[in-house]
Amino acid sequence: MASGYVWTLDGKFYDGDASVLPNGKISVITRSGANFQIEPANLLRAVFPNVSNNSVMPELGEGLAPWSSKDIGAVGTPGSAVVTNGALAVKASGNDIWGRADSFFFVSQPVASPTETDFSVDVQIASLRPAAAGTFPKLGLMIRRSMDPSSQHIFLMVSAGGELSIETRDETDATRLIPSEHISLPLYIRLVKQGMTIHAERSHNHVDWTVLHPSLPCPLGLRDEPLQVGLAFCASTESGAATATVSDLSLDIGLRNAVESGKGKLLTVAETQQLPKGVLLRSGSFLANADVQPGENSAIIIIKRPSFSPVSISAEQLSRINFRSIDSKIAGNMNGSPGLLLANGDFIEGEFGSLSDDSVEISSVLFGNTKRSRDSAAALIIRAPDPVAAGLILHAVDNSVVVGSSLRCDGNGDSVTLFDSTLGTVAISIKELFSLQAPPVACESLLDLLPTVLNASPDHPAVVSAKSDIGNASFMTLGNSTVERGLLMTGLTSVAFPLNGQFKLFVCRVGIPLASKPKSLVHFTLLGDGIELIKIHPVTRGAWPLTLIVPVAGVRTLTLKVSPDSPDDAPATVVWADPMLVK
Repeated sequence: MASGYVWTLDGKFYDGDASVLPNGKISVITRSGANFQIEPANLLRAVFPNVSNNSVMPELGEGLAPWSSKDIGAVGTPGSAVVTNGALAVKASGNDIWGRADSFFFVSQPVASPTETDFSVDVQIASLRPAAAGTFPKLGLMIRRSMDPSSQHIFLMVSAGGELSIETRDETDATRLIPSEHISLPLYIRLVKQGMTIHAERSHNHVDWTVLHPSLPCPLGLRDEPLQVGLAFCASTESGAATATVSDLSLDIGLRNAVESGKGKLLTVAETQQLPKGVLLRSGSFLANADVQPGENSAIIIIKRPSFSPVSISAEQLSRINFRSIDSKIAGNMNGSPGLLLANGDFIEGEFGSLSDDSVEISSVLFGNTKRSRDSAAALIIRAPDPVAAGLILHAVDNSVVVGSSLRCDGNGDSVTLFDSTLGTVAISIKELFSLQAPPVACESLLDLLPTVLNASPDHPAVVSAKSDIGNASFMTLGNSTVERGLLMTGLTSVAFPLNGQFKLFVCRVGIPLASKPKSLVHFTLLGDGIELIKIHPVTRGAWPLTLIVPVAGVRTLTLKVSPDSPDDAPATVVWADPMLVK
């Protein structure tokens, strides 16, 4: 499961299980068992252990989401996957994953834009039992071009005979077996996609990893269709079902390749992100997956969300309505002015007029009063949200955001509440709580500042996560913690940011993601006005993230530098995770 952590405005850091108490204080139980309580007024940022990107196995009763499962090809007995006590009990038949077509059970997630997206998928295999004597089931991780039985794929598998090996199917439809080694269970296995290649690894402790194959070709489609990634299982017989138990099945999507045209520049990775459907209020709160409908007159809008009672508010309290999920490239056509963004990317500047069940009307200088169908509309921009001056900012797992005050947790610990100036008291299930953060008056993300100097060669780019529009968080995983925003840098690069003496503390977590190059050793260095403030001893890939709390009072220019431990080391991609500045 993901680990929570808490930063405070007075420069303290607590790593452990974070929760909200009934009195509104933040409780953190550290790994040593110590219990700390933080006043909301002293909170910089708290991340709760409910999410790890697309993450691990859900709790009992929550189903497999975001994973889905299905049988591929013709199988005798339908497969199943049931979550029990944090582990996944899997049953499958299927004749084989071999030859020109497969039949097996697949627990998977799609990975969009695979030519630009790097990721890792891993799992711990605890047990594997054949359907009958003399049968040899196969269980492991698969990256697959499609759900077609004859699809190209890479399959890192464990057999009941105790052998760990790799199967691939290429364009010729022939399956190739790469023998590996005999193993014992339990065992962690992992596939890591980096660029256009995939490497396979194994570990007995999830810390020390052995690379089994460093360069397998990625089975990409011709039009960059999503890859199917997950756990594949077949019984190698049609007369019964094999069973297995696995845990910690996780998909870590975080690293994106720098596009050729942008190398040597500070890039964003917004190309694969979307603005979610929902409603942004003037208060700064964002209600994800919300629908809108007209009220009793044109000045009233009714907001409807799944599992919530409808809310009627004045159109004066609205900032933006996202009628659908919006591709970031189309969202970039919004220029900050009021108007209507169409699904085809066109933007019509104008003032909001009215909303009906099937159309939106705006008053445009160019077109006068113009109506467009809601089916053709992507977003209605009414006004910019008001500046957030006080209180706390709550981020939920579904991308909802609540900006408010008077943080509380109910007596049963099932939900937390904040008071929003428009919505009143808003309750969020504790299982949906991702993070709490101080308002901009107390802190600022380093990534909201424009860098003044960037030293990066064409082969060693620096990449910063997309600017967090409300309801547009970009998640990745570092170690066992979730990162909302991060600066990705490669060895031999440095980036300088203007602080202008306005901040007193820099806080950050640093590490090397699992999807980076194997056996990498990297130094992290922080300089203030050219003077070294701190230099971290060599960090290895997959090691637990390190915590930085560095005084920066009076510093005008802060430089982040990454360098390999040895000139012979291959440059690794590293993460400065959620870098924050305390005012």
